[in-house]
Amino acid sequence: MMNSNQRHTPSFLFSICLVIFTTGFITASAQNLVPDNIEKAALLALYNSTDGENWTSNQWTLGQINSYPDSALFGVEVSNGDITSINLTFSGLSGTLPAALNDLQELVHLSFRNNALSGAIPDLSALKKLEVLDFYFNDFSGAIPATLGSLSALRTLNLTSRSNTAVKLTGPIPTQFSGLTNLESLYLSYNDLGQPEAIPASFSGLNSLRVLELTNCGLVPLSVSTGLSGLASLLNLGLGQNPSFVLPDGTLPDVLVNLPSLRNLTLTQNGFNKLPASFDLLLNLDYLHLGSTNYADTSRLASVVDTLRNSPKLKTLLLTNCNLSGLPSNFPQLTKLENLYIGNNNNLQTAQWEVIGQMPALTNLYANSCSLSELPATLADLTTLRGLYLQLNQLNPVPDVIRDIPALTHLNLSYNGITGLPSWTGTGNTPSWQFLYLNNNQIPLPLPSNFAGLTNLRYLNMSRNNLDGTLPSYFSGFSSIYYLDLSHNQLDSPLPDLSGWNVLSSVYLQHNEFTGDLPGYLSNVSITKSVVDISHNHFEGFPAYNASSSLSLYLDNNKFNFSDIVRQTPALRAFRYAPQDSIDTEKQLKAFDGGTLTLTAHVDTATTPQSSFQWFKYVDGINDISLTSAVPGGYRHTINVTSADDGSIYYYKITNTSYPVLTLQGRRQYLTVLCGILPDQLDFNAQRYLCAIKFTPLVSYPGRCRTLSWSWDFGDTGTSAYESPWHVYAADGTYDVSMRIRYTCGSCIGDTTLVKPVSFSLPQELLMDSLLSVTTDVRERVVAVTSTTFSDAWPLQFENTGLDNLSSYQNGTNGVWRNEGVHVYDVPRTLSSSTRIDKDGVFTLEHFNWQMAEADLIPDWIKANTMTEYSAFSYELENKDVLGINSAALYDYGGHLPSANGVNMRNNEMAFTGFEFLDNKASGNWLFGNQSVPAYDFFAIRMGWNYMAVVEARMSELVEVEKGDVSARHLMGFFNKRMNYIGNNDIICMEEHPTDPDLTLVVFRRAPFEGLWTGRLRVRNNVTPVISPDIDNTMAHTGRSSLRVTGDKSFKQELLQLDSGKTYMLSTWVSINEASLTPLVPGSGPGIDVIFKDKDDVVLSTASLTSIGRSIESWYQLKGIFAVPARNVIVELKFKTGNATTAWFDDLRLHPNKGNMKSYVYDLEDYRLQAVLDEENFASFFYYDVEGNLYLTKKETEEGIKTISQNVSYIRER
Repeated sequence: MMNSNQRHTPSFLFSICLVIFTTGFITASAQNLVPDNIEKAALLALYNSTDGENWTSNQWTLGQINSYPDSALFGVEVSNGDITSINLTFSGLSGTLPAALNDLQELVHLSFRNNALSGAIPDLSALKKLEVLDFYFNDFSGAIPATLGSLSALRTLNLTSRSNTAVKLTGPIPTQFSGLTNLESLYLSYNDLGQPEAIPASFSGLNSLRVLELTNCGLVPLSVSTGLSGLASLLNLGLGQNPSFVLPDGTLPDVLVNLPSLRNLTLTQNGFNKLPASFDLLLNLDYLHLGSTNYADTSRLASVVDTLRNSPKLKTLLLTNCNLSGLPSNFPQLTKLENLYIGNNNNLQTAQWEVIGQMPALTNLYANSCSLSELPATLADLTTLRGLYLQLNQLNPVPDVIRDIPALTHLNLSYNGITGLPSWTGTGNTPSWQFLYLNNNQIPLPLPSNFAGLTNLRYLNMSRNNLDGTLPSYFSGFSSIYYLDLSHNQLDSPLPDLSGWNVLSSVYLQHNEFTGDLPGYLSNVSITKSVVDISHNHFEGFPAYNASSSLSLYLDNNKFNFSDIVRQTPALRAFRYAPQDSIDTEKQLKAFDGGTLTLTAHVDTATTPQSSFQWFKYVDGINDISLTSAVPGGYRHTINVTSADDGSIYYYKITNTSYPVLTLQGRRQYLTVLCGILPDQLDFNAQRYLCAIKFTPLVSYPGRCRTLSWSWDFGDTGTSAYESPWHVYAADGTYDVSMRIRYTCGSCIGDTTLVKPVSFSLPQELLMDSLLSVTTDVRERVVAVTSTTFSDAWPLQFENTGLDNLSSYQNGTNGVWRNEGVHVYDVPRTLSSSTRIDKDGVFTLEHFNWQMAEADLIPDWIKANTMTEYSAFSYELENKDVLGINSAALYDYGGHLPSANGVNMRNNEMAFTGFEFLDNKASGNWLFGNQSVPAYDFFAIRMGWNYMAVVEARMSELVEVEKGDVSARHLMGFFNKRMNYIGNNDIICMEEHPTDPDLTLVVFRRAPFEGLWTGRLRVRNNVTPVISPDIDNTMAHTGRSSLRVTGDKSFKQELLQLDSGKTYMLSTWVSINEASLTPLVPGSGPGIDVIFKDKDDVVLSTASLTSIGRSIESWYQLKGIFAVPARNVIVELKFKTGNATTAWFDDLRLHPNKGNMKSYVYDLEDYRLQAVLDEENFASFFYYDVEGNLYLTKKETEEGIKTISQNVSYIRER
């Protein structure tokens, strides 16, 4: 804004001297040609007619207007005593413009852009000196004023109306506009020029016109006669968003005649099929915008290309938002095209724009927002391509073809959901990259090691990713970078040494986790920088520096203090330093009752100017008590201490007059008031159990003292607040362990700490097995003996997980005696050389010790049969015979009916479902529901000693287990019958057994017993299906239901635990309803893939089942054998329909290949047995009459279904 009283004396004198020298007399510009009262009246009229009291910004006041010209007004410029410019852009003006504006005859510039002015434009014909008239984005109405045609000095006229309202100016363009001979730019967009000859023939006389904007003017072919021809100076022409500006045959009107200088042409949203012949005359056309035109039919675009190929200078073409599916084959005929924009075309098909690779001069390709997931391989043929802009797509992973583009320097892959950079980044052609945009993805650390090869980078933006940790040291080698943005990640210190980045200009590190001192090179004056933003980190040290005054420095939301901030010199272009995080360190203060305590701040004690300190006693953060006023240099404050002050919290605030917007707050200082009483005994024991140490405090007090809290520091950064904690050390060594206790004696609080060394070494061997010896009674001449054991401590598989939280005697894990095992005594019987009935056939017996049965310590007693698992309803789920062979059963239909039984298999390696009783949960160990299901892993505990146990599991099976349920039996004392069940027992640590890799040594937080014990460990999990099954009750192989699959569908099976290297059989029945595809052919029909994944969801291997038997009443048996590749795999079944649209699967079973299984299907209405599936998964069907009597049995065979038996009953009336 120019002040009306300003005088530029030196320039004025120079002008006088120059005139005297050249002409011999003095002339001066006229002043106050428009009287001040006339100008004041015009300004007041403008204020009143445009609701001046409610302008939203740049307000005037009536006082300022009435004192004009002595008061300056925003947006008003005065020269030689007259108003020459009024600029009130974005000021909230509304209403109409007053006619009095026509009195400001010295106006050169008049602008009311972006307001809400309405009504007709007043007569401004008296403003003969006006050069710029800008009414952009208002709500004027009525005809375009013809009086504007008399403003012969106009260079710029902008009458663009607001785009989002129906209020517009209406044409035609007055013929008087032909008098605007100096007009260079004319903007009439978003008005109504749909009248015939709205652009008159006289318009062609505007020889100075360089820019003409007619966007969204309702143009029709008759709107333009010859009005555009002859505009010899026209450079830019905007005709976009005129959908009716097209001839009946779809051709654009031939109006672009005799425009020899035209370089930029916009024809968006005009809906034409082809371009007029006059395009051949646009010899200087450089830029053509055809966006938002429907080219879904590629032939329409091909027709346009046929015309454009004759444009000798066309370098830039925009085809954005054109519904493109591809590019026509003649597109490479645009031999001069350098810049191509095809963004916002979501239907691009990779194969249909491979012709792009034949473009001989293409330099920049913009294909943003196209939903691309792959790119044409022909991009590698573009030897001239420098810039590739692919933001806002779905290019994850990054396509390999980008690596092969030979001369690429600019690459934008932002907003693509990229979860990791390819390993080739930094190899091949990629070291030529100079500008790399990777922001707004999900890229993690570490970056590929080859990333170090991008040494030519000048611009790198990796903001808003998942960079968590420290940057690799090779970043120091990127010394050509001038712009670096790593903001909004989780990066932490240390930063790589960037002191060699001598051209670094802009650095954005905000919103990370950096700590420590700010590196000096980020603000050193020797490096020319424009922006350094390190806000929202944890920096807390600021080096002395002398930054450039052109630097914008943002330090807020760190841990800087005034001592840091006052170092900034000289004044910066922008400097943001508030707020800051709390400063100093938390302190634990101790003082005796009746004594004094000096509160001390250790920050900003010697700043220049001096900082002021104010001390507070914390209450609730709102009503805190002020202990002092803000005192310069008052960083110490002494208080008197009483027992009532115990637990009080103090803090301070710092201010500094040089930086008034910042108030620093010190971290809290906690006071404990001591009474002087010490414990009688203060010690602790450290007992090692395998891989961990258990610490037990030994503390006693005089009188009635008691401990309030425990605080342990184990000397390796580990801490605990438990009374008797466990700790696991990572390495052998001696550690200084501190035990701090806080205690109370009446109203008095005590606090003391004990520190003593503790040595730890990892165990080399396990000696537990040698700790147990057993003696038993012996009896002679025994003929026969067996023993049966029972247990009342069982970890059960509750489907209702709420039962886990009940007392063990309420949920059945304790107190219910179930058969556990049968033992036999296996020794040779006596046999005389000559048979003696009184002596032969007997043996000597060592009595059975039921408490030691699990330990297998008494010779010759053998487990003939062991029950290993029961259901929550006391049904036997698994047992093991004398040869170690398992038999198992599955119970379904609410857990009460057997759905399968098998020999030579465990319960958790068999599965069967007929899809009859899913109930949104698991069915027969298959997981096909949509609800979370409890899953359990069971492991035998071979031997336990206090907290330690030997578990029959490999360490890899337990390594991620943090807690488990332990059911235990005490092994000490013949008459000791105690059992114990501990739920959710924390696992402190574990290690592999020194001699047997199938065993793991585990240390639990709670010991079931002191001494020896044995039992079981149950690990609980919850599994949740991701995909719900589609159960069809109209189609079934047996029963009434089956699984309907449309398209491929996968189901993860997390209830199964299959053995590594073992082979398994998967069998099912499948049917389709498409006669043209039957009989089914292996490989083309439905199938199942068995996918094996590790715990990180990485695929290890896949087995495909496609072996199909012959059709039996439209059902085919699908089966196959597969081997499990590794331990602890997760099985996923992928059901495939093949060439069929839909397939139905039923009677799905899995079991070890060397085992035998039978399965059962029941009627859900009356729970009668409907089918039994034999070892080959072939069904026997059972039919019942209305009275429930079995009258018909059929058997499924490879030759079809045969009747086995049929009973016919006749009732004869008497």
